[in-house]
Amino acid sequence: MNDAEHTKPLAEDARQINNPGSGQADAPAAPVEATAPLESPFITSKEIARQHGEMLRRQFGERLSRIEALRVATEFKTALVPKRKGGRPPSDRITRAFEDWKAGMRGVTLFAKHIPGWHKHNRYRRMGEQKALTDAIRNRWRRESAKER
Repeated sequence: MNDAEHTKPLAEDARQINNPGSGQADAPAAPVEATAPLESPFITSKEIARQHGEMLRRQFGERLSRIEALRVATEFKTALVPKRKGGRPPSDRITRAFEDWKAGMRGVTLFAKHIPGWHKHNRYRRMGEQKALTDAIRNRWRRESAKER
C-alpha cells in the first residue's frame, strides 16, 4: 500500500474536525485514529503532523511570516526529536592507550603498542606520533580528572 491510500481517510477526518467555513471557532484537534489496522506509526505520525500544520496555517496563515513559520516548525522538531549526545566520540585507539598508561605502561613499549608501524617510522615521524599520543593521553586524563571533581 502507498501513502496516498493511508492518508486520504485521515485528511477527510481532519476536514470534519476543523472546518474553516463553518463560522465556528476551530475545535481542538482530536486524536486521529488509524484507518487501517496495519498502518505504521510513522505514517500515522506524519499525517498527524501534517494535519496540525494545516490547522496552524488556517488559524494564523497571513499573520505568520515565512521566518516565523520556520521558527514554529523548528520548535516542533525540537519537541519531537530528542537531542543526541554532543561532542566527538572518543577514539578507541586513544582509549586503549590511556588504559595501558593508567596501568603503568610508559615509553617505547606504550608507543610501539599503540602507534601502528612505529618501528618502521623515521626518527622525526616517531617524535611527532609520540607527541600526538602523549598529548591525547594527557587530555584524556585531564578530562577524566575534571569529571571526578
